[in-house]
Amino acid sequence: NLVKYFTNFTDETFAALVAIIFCVEAAKKVILPFFDPSVSGTIALASTVIAVVTLAAGIALSNLKRSPYGPAPIRNIVGDFAPTIAVGIGCVFAAWLPGHHSITPDA
Repeated sequence: NLVKYFTNFTDETFAALVAIIFCVEAAKKVILPFFDPSVSGTIALASTVIAVVTLAAGIALSNLKRSPYGPAPIRNIVGDFAPTIAVGIGCVFAAWLPGHHSITPDA
């Protein structure tokens, strides 16, 4: 009977480890371009802004699930797919940014 508690603990520990690894890897990809001399400061800053926009969109969309705005079924669907929608928003923003602010890969 004790095995079910160890199984839950192992499952939660593994999920936390995977989440920490993803967060550390993402932070490295955002921070390291600032210390790489082959990457311009404009590109490093643009990648940081894109990451922050994606993160903010994900947090805002997931918080929408608990807000009183709009019908509950729509809020739940948007909240459930918040990470996917946020990545889409980040991709659209990344595609929009160079055309409107003179950011090029060789900047």
